[in-house]
Amino acid sequence: MIDKHSLGGATVYLLYNGKTNCVVTWRNKPSSKRVYLKALIHRERQPWKVDGGKFTTYAGPVKIDARGYCVQWGGDYGKKQWTSKFGHCGK
Repeated sequence: MIDKHSLGGATVYLLYNGKTNCVVTWRNKPSSKRVYLKALIHRERQPWKVDGGKFTTYAGPVKIDARGYCVQWGGDYGKKQWTSKFGHCGK
């Protein structure tokens, strides 16, 4: 895990394994009640990879090969939305 952002009842996690960046939006207290969750990521000059819908536990993972690129990432929990600025630029 290289970064995270709280959405109140869920947390958006950015993960990196040396080649692939991955985003998951995970509910802090999963339940059988479905809530809207979304995980999204993209690199410069590429389309967004998105997983969104009503889930009980998490949205994602969404993955991209971003070695050598900056990424923008984010997620939604219910009506709360968050998207980063470009960062975590690889070498």
